[in-house]
Amino acid sequence: MFVKKTIISVVVALTLTSLSTIVAAQEAAPAPVFVNPVPLMQEGRAFPGTGNEGVITARYTVKADGTTADVEILGGFTNPFYEDIIRKNIAAWTFTPGTVNGEARDFFNQEYTFKVKVSDTLAISPAVQAALEPIRQSIADKDFAAARDTINGLLAKEVHSVLDFALMNEMMVTAQMGLGDPFAALAASKLATLSSPGLAGGTEYNLTPELLDGALKQQVALAATVRQQGEVLNAWQQLDAISDAPADAKLDEWIATARQQLESPDPLLQLGKIVANGHWEHVPSRRIFTVADVREGSLNKVVAHCARRTLELEYQEGVDWTLPPTFGDCKLDFLGSNGTLFTVYEFAQ
Repeated sequence: MFVKKTIISVVVALTLTSLSTIVAAQEAAPAPVFVNPVPLMQEGRAFPGTGNEGVITARYTVKADGTTADVEILGGFTNPFYEDIIRKNIAAWTFTPGTVNGEARDFFNQEYTFKVKVSDTLAISPAVQAALEPIRQSIADKDFAAARDTINGLLAKEVHSVLDFALMNEMMVTAQMGLGDPFAALAASKLATLSSPGLAGGTEYNLTPELLDGALKQQVALAATVRQQGEVLNAWQQLDAISDAPADAKLDEWIATARQQLESPDPLLQLGKIVANGHWEHVPSRRIFTVADVREGSLNKVVAHCARRTLELEYQEGVDWTLPPTFGDCKLDFLGSNGTLFTVYEFAQ
């Protein structure tokens, strides 16, 4: 039987105010009105590559005076040279400040994904092209470990274009599914379909349209398999924006299930796994959550990256955390050992 206990996550405030007072204040206060920062000058959103291409996500703060700070490279297909350029470019950006209830405020944990291209066309590198048939043969022979190892070797040394990066991750999906790891397959799928804002508007992907359509359909299925309902709808929304695909009964079933569970007042159960790099990111659909059934590893902390606050929460079994509305939109980062499995429960109230 799962018992829910509500503990507010504003840990720093507990030395000054009782927990009951904080909870009462949050419940009594009207919902804050957020207006996100609006770009004024964002030069350097795209810049020409030299040798390798890249797709790189960065996080930064937009301060109440419209300038930026705290630039952090989150990852992607990257290298130190491009990362230095991105830090300098973001440092020069300016914004109309974001506001909370009409007053300018710092907005933390803003993200932008850069695409660095050598040419205007999607191109595949010779080493990756030569490896495609051997990888396909390994998969056909059900030697999924060999396929995974070949792909990892290419990602480490031989990937030079954004298409290389996306294609290798898309093939990794099949290898990881063959190895029985839908979590690793979903992580690879999200890298394969990583997108960036187009300079003329819209969204740019790194797979060809035919491959992208199949990759996003597969991503819906993978997210449904591990009960990450928010990811089901996210993949579906991307697919719906690029495709006029005919009706698919199974796809429709997964989407309907995701919507039903997200709209239900019942606790929302989602499965998580730290696949690589010691962390797993999750965008919660609700503001109260807890973690249970940690196994096959260890979970150390949860970092809440919110628009108005960043919190580090030491993992405690049986404890619920509340993300107050005053924090704005949040993304959760679960830190621990690779391979750790756990269940995230989210509550409507």
